[in-house]
Amino acid sequence: MQSSAANRTLRLAGLTLVNTFVQIATMSLIKYSTAVEKTQYIVLFGFYVAILAFNVGRFVVWGRIHREFPLGIAYASSAIIFPCIVLLSIVYGEPFVWHQLVGVALVMTGVVALMRDV
Repeated sequence: MQSSAANRTLRLAGLTLVNTFVQIATMSLIKYSTAVEKTQYIVLFGFYVAILAFNVGRFVVWGRIHREFPLGIAYASSAIIFPCIVLLSIVYGEPFVWHQLVGVALVMTGVVALMRDV
């Protein structure tokens, strides 16, 4: 029984990591696409096709998470993106303030509380 619970937890963690990676890739593509000149239609089209492809992949992974796990657990697992967003904003040189860290800590505390039922 414990092995089944461990496998289920690993499955959720793996799907969540894939979903998070795809979200981060999409956010990065959107960020980079804003720096492209509006006259470079081919480059912009390439960005938008890649963004669409990543979102289709994310939709498939998200559907898989919802098929295998209850709604409360599926949505709680997706909250892992919030610390990633803060880290990504730091990578892009955006300002970081202490209340962002407090917010992320509160969200992650809630996620841990909700995930106890996995």
